[in-house]
Amino acid sequence: MQTIAVTKHKPKDNIVMRAKRIANLLIDKGFPYVKVELEANVRPGDYNAESECSVCYGNGNISCRNCDGTGTTWTTCSRCNGRGFIDNGEDKPLACPYCDNGQRETSCPDCSDGHIGCSECNGMGYFDNDDWHEDYHDAFWEIFTDKLGEILRLTEHAHIYYDGSVDTEVTMTLRADYLEKLPEIVRAFTETCREFGECDTGNAGLHITLLPCSRYPVKEKLDIEKISNFRKQVSKLLLGLVCLGSPDDRTRAFEFRDLVVSRDRKYSAVYTHYDTCIEFRLFDACLDRPSYIIRYMELIGKTLRYYSNSPKRFLKLKDTITLKRSNEILSKSYRGCYRKLDDVFRTEESIGRLFQELSYLIKVKFRFWLNCIYTFYTLGTITKGELFSKLVSELKV
Repeated sequence: MQTIAVTKHKPKDNIVMRAKRIANLLIDKGFPYVKVELEANVRPGDYNAESECSVCYGNGNISCRNCDGTGTTWTTCSRCNGRGFIDNGEDKPLACPYCDNGQRETSCPDCSDGHIGCSECNGMGYFDNDDWHEDYHDAFWEIFTDKLGEILRLTEHAHIYYDGSVDTEVTMTLRADYLEKLPEIVRAFTETCREFGECDTGNAGLHITLLPCSRYPVKEKLDIEKISNFRKQVSKLLLGLVCLGSPDDRTRAFEFRDLVVSRDRKYSAVYTHYDTCIEFRLFDACLDRPSYIIRYMELIGKTLRYYSNSPKRFLKLKDTITLKRSNEILSKSYRGCYRKLDDVFRTEESIGRLFQELSYLIKVKFRFWLNCIYTFYTLGTITKGELFSKLVSELKV
């Protein structure tokens, strides 16, 4: 009998099913809306933040009018009073040795080299064009929404604006029911950025906020006991969230997402806006892997088990890695760029703690593997670089 080989086709990373599971969880927890902020530095070539000065043509200086740009002027000679000769007591006067026909050439008193600073632009050569981004954003929005098509109608709120840290930021709020559309939104954003210029995410994050209503900012407070428990427990998982909060083996600087869960500090890894909503600011942009945003939503779902007043849900980890301690055991001083995870987790203490936290954030089927790979590392069988390489290859596929 002839054997027939049957190829099992893996489902196409069933985004719809995964998104539906997350949506059900969010709605059950009281967060039926999600706000997503996409950021990038595009640096669009056809739109400038500066406009050239029309008086000095961008040079910052103009020709001195007093000397016509020569740097020198002619003045009457004080030795001969402008006559060009001096009396020597004889019948025939002598030509004045100090001037040229009664005039002396001297440096221009108004300039140094024939040029003076342009008073129109104060010597800058340009003017700050504060509204340069308006035309650019209008053009960006037109192309971006065209790529979104019908998805735009599903959003509760959507707009583009200029952020101080990046030149392009898009914010969209949609119902949790439509989470499967998130990868398409990320893809449309990325493609539009590249049509206008770069897609630099070195100083950009991907913020995801869970909202109890479509309105933002939110006025009503969340359940006090639940959000207090959430802050306390998730504070114990921030090293693991940083490790899993990027689509590859790198992560960006910490200057706008310090490792705390805070109710009143905006630039925190997780910020609860005075306990009115939950904003995850720790994630790295996944613009080259749009579908990875669903993985972020699943990771958020892992943390929501602690948005509860049930003690059985609490972590067995006793200690929180404080902000001070995280500064001591991680490499966090770099700014505006990416760094390899195995460089960020620089101490044995940070790596040991990371593996403790990861066991609460990964699927059960990976926990045995996680223990084995960490044992290999502690025995010296694999290097730190190999350790993180295997973490990425297994947990971020």
